[in-house]
Amino acid sequence: MLWEEKRREDELRALDIRVVRLADADVGSGWPRAERRLRELFAVPGPAVRRFTATPRRTGVRRTG
Repeated sequence: MLWEEKRREDELRALDIRVVRLADADVGSGWPRAERRLRELFAVPGPAVRRFTATPRRTGVRRTG
């Protein structure tokens, strides 16, 4: 399961899609540090040409498992 998640993340990164992971500790007392890091990441523009197409779902979040 963890390996599959890692492979999916690798596929996203290969398309120049940024991935950020937050843990419970980041949202609690570690939030100021996490927020600074997120702001730094959002301040840097993404690639000029996307190597993917975003396709929104009709409704909700599809979960498997």
